[in-house]
Formats: sequence, structure tokens, C-alpha cells
Amino acid sequence: MYRVIFTSILFLLCCKVFSQELISDVIEKRIIINASNNQEDSLKYFYNYAKLHNVVSNKMNTFLGDFYLQREKYRVALKYYEASYKRDSYNINTHYGLYICYGYLGMADQQNLLADKFTIAQCEFYQHKKSKLESVSFYSGTLLSNNFQKNKNIDLAGSNKYFGSIDRNGSLQYLYASAQYRVTNRFTVLASINSNKINSNQQFQYEYFTGNSIHYKRNRPVDLPVSEPQPPDSVVNETRFKDTTISYKFSQPIFYTQLSYLLTSSLKFKFTYGVTKTSFNVLDDTPYYFHSNDLRKIKITDIEATAGLIATYRKPHYEITCRFFAMPFSKFNLVPFVMPSDSDRTQFDLSATYYPFQKYSFSVRAQASYLNTQNSNSKFVFGYELNAMITKKLWLNALFQHNNFKNFIDLEGAVVYNIDDLIKNKMAIKVLYYVGKHLEISAQYGILQRSSTYTMVTKENAFPIKTKFKYNNQLINAGVKWIF
Repeated sequence: MYRVIFTSILFLLCCKVFSQELISDVIEKRIIINASNNQEDSLKYFYNYAKLHNVVSNKMNTFLGDFYLQREKYRVALKYYEASYKRDSYNINTHYGLYICYGYLGMADQQNLLADKFTIAQCEFYQHKKSKLESVSFYSGTLLSNNFQKNKNIDLAGSNKYFGSIDRNGSLQYLYASAQYRVTNRFTVLASINSNKINSNQQFQYEYFTGNSIHYKRNRPVDLPVSEPQPPDSVVNETRFKDTTISYKFSQPIFYTQLSYLLTSSLKFKFTYGVTKTSFNVLDDTPYYFHSNDLRKIKITDIEATAGLIATYRKPHYEITCRFFAMPFSKFNLVPFVMPSDSDRTQFDLSATYYPFQKYSFSVRAQASYLNTQNSNSKFVFGYELNAMITKKLWLNALFQHNNFKNFIDLEGAVVYNIDDLIKNKMAIKVLYYVGKHLEISAQYGILQRSSTYTMVTKENAFPIKTKFKYNNQLINAGVKWIF
């Protein structure tokens, strides 16, 4: 009796499997016929019918992927290739479709991850190496400032003013070099060095004490003996006015490292660490009263460390990125998560990028940043970016950032706006031109609208008064990137 029941159940299961295989075989033939006749609607109908009855095969997924790949609908094709890859990750035909789609969608990380499944022959075919130097970059540029010319005639200590001082930041020149190395298909290392030189000057207008002036009457009193000393009629504190301007330079070498790890085909993590050293010689503008014409010279050397953690979730039509940074002002503190002072800061970024087309030829990005520091004029910074392919080799990038970013950490921690002058708005346009497959040439022009403050004291021991002044920077840079 048990044998009969068992045989019957086994027969029914075999019939069901045979029926599913028969249905799958019939649908595959219908899909091939409709694809040959370019009947996309019928193609979708039979594929959805196969999904409803759970008879979708790898052959169906690959065939639909090929159908949309031939029509350059890479985002749609990718969906079917990825479905096929989940069922059979070693299928060479699926590898080809995925590799092509990832390339046209600008998903280089996913291409590298796919290479984990490549055979030796495939690695040679795709010219893929398991570990290699990916790129080397060199950039140079300047920030041209109108600060010296525009604000040279500010009256720092005019009528009823006791003391005034101003620090002006002028033009900046920088050199940048970086290299990126792929250790494995999932793990990459980027290292860079940036050298900044900033021209600046200080101006002081102040009164200083020169000594006492003793005044006597011209005619001596008659009743005083000749031997008696004559008392002065008055004692006057004599002061003189001084206008002093000195020039000096900021020196800022920046060392930066970024470690990237691709956890899944969609999720990537980065750890960044940068060290900025700032050194310059200036005159001490405190206290706000002077007993001589001597200003004390001081040397300032600060080392600031920036640590960051970045998570990026990438899909064919969008990307979400979260960033967290910590950086102290504290001198010689290379461990930024140990916060010894109120001036230390943290920053959180959230950005979203949208890719509207079937291949990577246009994208828009929006970012909001929250700055947790007492030294920021605004807690929020907003940024917008547009990338567009003008021709096959020519790309255009447009950037706009605003809302007083002082102490703002940018470019994934590689740049820190840590000078005292505020940046209200930053607008920039970059052009990128690709010479063949390996050489990228870029040029950028932008405008930064900045503001700063100067100090006035109306009388000795009075509270200082801060007054704003504005100026602009013109950003000009160019560079080359060799892609191996």
C-alpha cells in the first residue's frame, strides 16, 4: 500500500516538473519568435506569464537582456542579466552582457566585482588585471583674489578710533598629485598630496605712547627763590599715529588617504584620513593699546586631522551617499574623535544622484551638509551638481554651493575650508576631454564670493568692534589624469 502511494506522489511530481519544463520550452520559443519580429509588448507578456507560473529560465533572462542590449536600453537589459547572474554566476554570456551594461552606465566598481567570476581567458579578453595601478592625476591652479585691490583703502582707525587691524587673504596657488591602486577587485587605495601657498597681508593703524611732554610757563613766579625747582605747568602724554602693512604667506601641505571596499554590487564603504599643516609668521594684534612702536612677531603652526566614513548605495538610475567627518582645531591632535575643545567639529552629508537615461550621459546631484561646530556661521551647506556628455569625448560639469561654508569639509575630506574668511557662494564650470581611453584633460573656472571682518577699537581698553568686508576669488585650474 505504501509503495503505491509513494509511486503515485513521485509520478505526480514528475508530471509537474515535466509540465513546467514543457511550458518553459514553449514560452522560450514564443519569446524568440516575438523578438525576431520586434514585438516588444508580446515579449513582455510571455515573460510575465513565465514569472507567474514560476518557469522563468536563465535562457529567457539572457535572451531578453540581449534583446534590450542590441537596442541600447542598457538599464533595462541590466535587470535581466542580473536575474540570470543570480541563477548562474559563471555563465560567460551573462558576464558579457553585464560587463557591457555596467560600462555604459558608468558602474566601474560593479565591473571590477564581476571579474571575481572571470576565467583566465575572460580576463585576457576584457584586459582585466586582478590588481593594478588604476590612475595617476596631476592638477595645478590658482584662486585669483581682488581683496588687496578692493579693500586697500579701508579706514581702520580714523576719527575717534584708537586702533584698527585687518588681515587680507590674497591669491592662492596649489599643486595636486594623486594615485589610485586597486589591491583586489573589491579593495582600492587612493593617496594624494596637495600643496597650497596663500599670499596675505596685515595692516595696523594705531596710536602709540612716546613719552611725557613737560610744559613750563615762560615767566617764573617772582616770590620763588632761584634755588627752588619750578613745578611744571602741565604734563602731556604724547602719542603718535602709525600705519603698518606687512606681507606674509600661508603654507599648507595636505596629505590624504582613502580606502575603499565594495561590500556588495550595490554597497560601497570608504574610510578617509587627511592631515593639514598650516604655518605662517604674523604680528600679534593684542593687546589693543601700545606703549611703543614695537609689534610682537609670532609664528603659527597648526596640524589638523580629518577622519571620514562614507557609505554609497549605487543602482543603475540613482545613487545615495552618506558621509560622516570629524576634525578638530586642536593643535597637534591627530585623533579627531577625541574632542578636547568646543571648537572641534563634526559634519554629516547626505547626497542623492539621479541618472535619468538608459546610459550614463547625464546626471544631477543634490547634497545637504550639517556642520556641528560653534565656529560656523551656518549649520547647513547645500550643493548642486550637473554632469552632461556633450560629445563622446567631451563632458561638462557645473557646480553650485552656498550658505556660508566656513570650516566645511569637501571632496570626501580632501579639501577643508579652514581659513577665517567665509564663502557665501561657489560657482564653477569644468570641461573634461578624453583623449583615447587612457588620458583625461580637464580645465575649470569658477567664482567664490567671500567675506571677512576687520577690528576697530575706539579707545583704550574698550571692546573691539567687528566690521564685515567682501571680496571675490576667481578659480582657475587645469589637470591631466592617466587611466591605466
